[in-house]
Amino acid sequence: HHASTSSRDIPVLSLDYFFITGTGVEHPDEDDSDENNTEAAAESKERRATRLESLVESDRAVKCLVLKDSSSKAIFGWVIPKKGHDEFAVSRIVSAVTWLGYTKVMFRSDGEPAIKALLKDALLTLRVNMEEAKYENSSAYDSQGNGAAENAVRNLRRQLRSIRSCLQDRL
Repeated sequence: HHASTSSRDIPVLSLDYFFITGTGVEHPDEDDSDENNTEAAAESKERRATRLESLVESDRAVKCLVLKDSSSKAIFGWVIPKKGHDEFAVSRIVSAVTWLGYTKVMFRSDGEPAIKALLKDALLTLRVNMEEAKYENSSAYDSQGNGAAENAVRNLRRQLRSIRSCLQDRL
């Protein structure tokens, strides 16, 4: 069984937002509710997102963006000023794609409106210098549909936990 070459020729760059708080890395889509009760899970995610935004407003957390490349397995992470339309975040995405050296890319994210707006801005910038730049998204707020970015957040969480532990040991 061979995969279609046309879908594998273009690297997939998965993106998602996450937060760094005083207790570690948190993701708005994580929840401890019963997965079979989708209404309760959606409500739990909404409460979590509201709590995280409140921590950001009180300077006890920062918003971050992660980008995972399916081809090279590279992971990029940035602290960003805000979700949605943001020139700094767009410049980080563009510089990552430029650094990777791709002339064709496919972006993938969950269907969150803020990340869709960010990717729209990034695509407009990238299409000037690239052969092809596309976007696909999973269902809105479907964390399973954007598994590569979810895994990248988990990897960053582990790395940051190790760094924090090493710093605490030295202090």
